[in-house]
Amino acid sequence: TGYAMSSDGDATNNQGFHDNWILKLDAQGVLEWESSYGFSGHDHSYDILEASQGGYFFTGFLDITSARADGNTEKGNGLTSHGVGEFWGTKIDENGSIQWRGYFGGTNNDRAHSVVQSNDGGFVMAGFTESDDYDVSSTNGSYEFWVVKVDAFGNLLWEHSFGGDGIEVAYDIAKTLDDGYVVVGNTFSNNGDVLVNHGGSDVWMIKIDAEGNLVWEHTYGGSEFDLAQAVVQSKDGGFYITGNSKSDDKDSSFNYGENDIWLVKTNSVGELVWEKSYGGSGLDFAYDLIENEDGSVMVVGETASTDFNTLTSKGNTDLVLLKIK
Repeated sequence: TGYAMSSDGDATNNQGFHDNWILKLDAQGVLEWESSYGFSGHDHSYDILEASQGGYFFTGFLDITSARADGNTEKGNGLTSHGVGEFWGTKIDENGSIQWRGYFGGTNNDRAHSVVQSNDGGFVMAGFTESDDYDVSSTNGSYEFWVVKVDAFGNLLWEHSFGGDGIEVAYDIAKTLDDGYVVVGNTFSNNGDVLVNHGGSDVWMIKIDAEGNLVWEHTYGGSEFDLAQAVVQSKDGGFYITGNSKSDDKDSSFNYGENDIWLVKTNSVGELVWEKSYGGSGLDFAYDLIENEDGSVMVVGETASTDFNTLTSKGNTDLVLLKIK
């Protein structure tokens, strides 16, 4: 999933400008079906999962202003009448037909970047909110982590925001072994829910329970810009976090220049165990990771460095895949 602006080639049913775009591929990567979802504005999809009840669920961002301009003013699981941008969650069947969709947010900008399915068949979305009204019950600042749980039919069960008086944006959520969740992103705050800030933007990870209540939080980083894009729980109960770091002090022990791919390992309560930077003198970013059966970690991202560790650049910006033991 992602988004598309095309209405030709592989993209056949664009609704106008950017649409959520879903592709279904077979095991060999051959296209089985595709479909676009959206309205006349900017509609972006950021994450998708295969639902336990069959079909798929994807989440992202809906340009609610354009949707209303198109005459779409449904209530309930349809369009709400408030906001400029909303969390958008859509359930589709195995062939891509919409079963239901839900929109959540307030009067300002709200975006869902990641989703996991809960043990009871619902869906838990994480992103950020700029709002403090309608579906958003309370905030500490302008942008905050926002975590929303809906049931299997898209009805809002609970929502919680987390942060301080600075800017917080969540990029990934993962289920934990105790049926809670961890959420990662970045923070510029040093108050509210954020107990420590190392300077500038820090990686921020929070642990919440099954009802969305804050259990613990940790920041990681140095005096420059540090950000987390993905998190997984490791086989030993700890966590791997990846993203990028421009720091070379405090939690970040080394920097190759500009932004480096950064991998952080914590224990089960978020305490830093080790960290490692990978990159060169250019801009390097990581976007996702998995832990393999043998305990190694795969990290995927991009590099604009011509001197990325031992790799040879293909030119301009390259896709980079790292296997880390």
